[in-house]
Amino acid sequence: MIKLSVVRLLLEPSRDCSKDCVAIYDGWTVDAGVSRARLCGTDLPSEPYVTDTNIVVISFTSDEAVADAGFRIKYQPQVPGTDLKDSSTERSQSKFTCVDA
Repeated sequence: MIKLSVVRLLLEPSRDCSKDCVAIYDGWTVDAGVSRARLCGTDLPSEPYVTDTNIVVISFTSDEAVADAGFRIKYQPQVPGTDLKDSSTERSQSKFTCVDA
């Protein structure tokens, strides 16, 4: 399990997130994963997202019309059965793969 906390969200707002969007999926791919969130605008989620697996895909799409500061997501591995508030590790570095779709 992975806890994802959105700590900055400064994207172009739209009612259906069709302009700029950060999408979070639980699983190996966007197509096979379970959608956890579609985020746009500036409103931060009130709670972190927790995946059911140890794999997450974060997808960012943009229409390039408006440039803003973007987003920042912190993540923490979770041990099933532990309190999310008592997690002892926070990762600031990881290996990421960017895919130009």
